[in-house]
Amino acid sequence: MAPSLSLSVGMPFVLPPAGVIPTAKTTITTLQSHGARYLFTVPSILEEFVRLPRNEGINALRDLEIVAVGGAPMNDNVGGQIAAAGVNLLNHWGACSKTQSRSIGVRI
Repeated sequence: MAPSLSLSVGMPFVLPPAGVIPTAKTTITTLQSHGARYLFTVPSILEEFVRLPRNEGINALRDLEIVAVGGAPMNDNVGGQIAAAGVNLLNHWGACSKTQSRSIGVRI
């Protein structure tokens, strides 16, 4: 979905190389090396972000304008932690061309 959405509004998108296993750490590296402002990801990656030491994951998410999550249900506690940290978290669970994204939390 992210590539289609990006292309539909004239924005670039970045995918990690085929040999890179997606984790919170590899995602942070990709975000930072390309100056990304938006992240479309799955709940398991966001759960890893929350578990990183010294708030490294939360701080990386705070730098983004939007974090969209979908592909599976997200743990309420994880979503709550991320939203409480001031991250603009959007629900893309079940999103398709006929549905809209819904904000999970409000920026504090």
